[in-house]
Order: sequence, then C-alpha cells, then structure tokens
Amino acid sequence: FLMAALPNMKYIHVTRHGLDMAYSSNQTQLKVWGPELLARTVNTKSADDSFAYWCAAHERVLKLQERTNQKILILPFEGLFTDADSTISDLCSFLKLPDTRTKARNVIKQLRAPQTMGRYRELQRLNVSEANRRLLHRLGYDIEIPTG
Repeated sequence: FLMAALPNMKYIHVTRHGLDMAYSSNQTQLKVWGPELLARTVNTKSADDSFAYWCAAHERVLKLQERTNQKILILPFEGLFTDADSTISDLCSFLKLPDTRTKARNVIKQLRAPQTMGRYRELQRLNVSEANRRLLHRLGYDIEIPTG
C-alpha cells in the first residue's frame, strides 16, 4: 500500500536473527499479526510459532523487495556489530549518500551488542526446515548448531 501511495519512497527493513527473535519476550507482532499471516491460531509462548511468523513475514518482505525494483533494503541489525563498515556502506549506497563509514565508525563504537544476540545457541533447539535455513541464509544469517 505505502509503496503504491508513495512511489518515491525507500524502505529500510531492519532484521534480527529469526532464531533469536523466536525467543524474544516481545511477541506483540505474533499476537497481533500471527493469526492473519499464518492463517491459524498461534501460541505467543511458542518459540516455534514465533519463528514461523518471522519466516512468513520475511518471505513477504523479500517478495516485496523483488517487486519494488530496489526500493527496499533489508539490513541485518547484527551487521552493526559484526561488519559495521559493510553495513554502513550498504545503507549509504541504498540512500545514494556519500559513504560516511569514518564518521559512523565513531558512533558505532559506542554501541554495545545486545546480550540477546546469539541466544538461540544456548536455548532449546527449534525444528528448522531446509526452506527456513535457506531463508535465514538469504537474509544473511546462518545457523550455528552447538555440538555436544
């Protein structure tokens, strides 16, 4: 709707790792939009339902990105902490702004990665289908399965 109403709009969709978000205490989006997007009843205390919602929502964003001819940038939040230079460079390129990595680096150095980054590694494993593994990978996330 917004892309049609505002044809010059650019949209930046900031993501968090879907497996981390499955364990978030904030499940408002699942509660409000989950039944509609998943076309079924959802359990807001279920990490599996939360992950299913995350996957469905991001599949939808990817489809919109394909249809809007470069008007949507999907930006992984974790990139600010793992590869700030590339993340800022991608953002500047998308917005057609001068590359401000040098200035941004000083601001980013003051940020602290949330302790919840990577929490899925320490919690009960979810069943992740091959299709959802591919989705995670397409969005810049890989699954690190603990051994042992």
